Amino acid sequence: MNKNEREELMYDVAVAMLKQMSPGSVFQFAIDRQLQLMELYDDDKLKKMLKQYSSNKKTKGGGF
Repeated sequence: MNKNEREELMYDVAVAMLKQMSPGSVFQFAIDRQLQLMELYDDDKLKKMLKQYSSNKKTKGGGF
């Protein structure tokens, strides 16, 4: 199996696994992956990211 075939196989397996998960499980899986990636960032970068993504959030009231 060459590199491209392996990548396609891995992608197909990942999609098949995600399709079997509940929406809540998919969300938790995404959060876990984001946390893994954020281990690469220093504190200042994380603070900048929080400010960037929090300011783009528009709420319509209600909530917690």
